[in-house]
Amino acid sequence: MAGRGKKNNVATIIPVYPREELLAKSEALFGVKPEVLHGALHGDVRAEFPLEEVKSMIKSFLKRRIS
Repeated sequence: MAGRGKKNNVATIIPVYPREELLAKSEALFGVKPEVLHGALHGDVRAEFPLEEVKSMIKSFLKRRIS
């Protein structure tokens, strides 16, 4: 059986999106207001982010304790 047991060495490309676009469409993409996304991204100087990472950052931000 040809091809059986061989691994495909193709790298997975993860799309990234500009911060401004994510903020503009935060309610449609993540179900949160832009202010929440801004708080979740605060301190991260990158200009582009993958969606799954942003979702994780939002979840973490919303679980933080307020002191």
